[in-house]
Parts: sequence; structure tokens; C-alpha cells
Amino acid sequence: MADAPTTLRAQQHAFTAHLRDPQAVAAPEGLEPRRVAVYQRLLFNNLLGLLSNGFPVCVRLLAEPAWSTLVRQYFATHRCQTPLFTELAAEFVQWLQAQPQLPHPALAELAHYEWVETALYQLAAEPLAAGADVDPLRAPLQRSPLAWPLLYQWPV
Repeated sequence: MADAPTTLRAQQHAFTAHLRDPQAVAAPEGLEPRRVAVYQRLLFNNLLGLLSNGFPVCVRLLAEPAWSTLVRQYFATHRCQTPLFTELAAEFVQWLQAQPQLPHPALAELAHYEWVETALYQLAAEPLAAGADVDPLRAPLQRSPLAWPLLYQWPV
């Protein structure tokens, strides 16, 4: 007989595999379909809402159902490295950049641009050194840590 932790781990992996990709992976036996469906909707809709809020221009570009299909593909195939909701958007951008085919050619760059907007907004920044005794014509130029020079192929 298998030990309880090993059995539990196998059950959890089977259940989460089904939740991630219910079309391709059957639900483990013995689970009530109605209850499994609650988990499916809850997890997917939470991820969909989080990514939709973080990438509103991407949502408008693709529209439904293409956006939901893309998020479903991400949910089914990507294994997040972070447990933090605030970092999921960055992983989504990296995933998009690694995809050989996207529903729109500018999507990965647009998503990156939207992520940068949010990332910069969340950064704590100190004002650059200035004051009454600083002569702006003689003080060396400084680049703000909030200035991220970016170059995109598409006009995002």
C-alpha cells in the first residue's frame, strides 16, 4: 500500500491537471462533476480577471473569445514560478514572448508595454537630488530609475 503523502500528492496532481485543462485531462474518479466545475470556474475566472485587469488594451485588441482562449492556453500549459498574484503578469508576458504563434503579431510587445506601465507605477522612487543650492546648468544629468528606455518593433 502506498503511503498517505504519496497518494495525496498524486490525487492533487491529477485534480490540478484536470482543473488546468479540463478538455484534455479527465477528472479523477470519484469526484462529483458539479463540485469540480465550481473549482474549474473559480480558478479560471480568477486568472482571467487578474490578467484582463492587467492587460486591458490586449483584451480590446483580441476581444472575446480569443482573449479567453489565450488565457486558457496559458493556464493549461504554463507552470508559474511565483506564488504572488502581483508577479503573474510578468510571467504571462514571458510566456507570450516565448510563443511561436500568437493571435496578433504585436501582442507580446503590447503586453510587455502594459506590464511596464504597471511595474513602473508600483516602484518606489526617490526624487533626484536637487535643491536651492544646485545649479541646474552645472549639475550632471541624471537618469531617473523610472525611465526605462524601450524599443518595440510594433507601435505599441
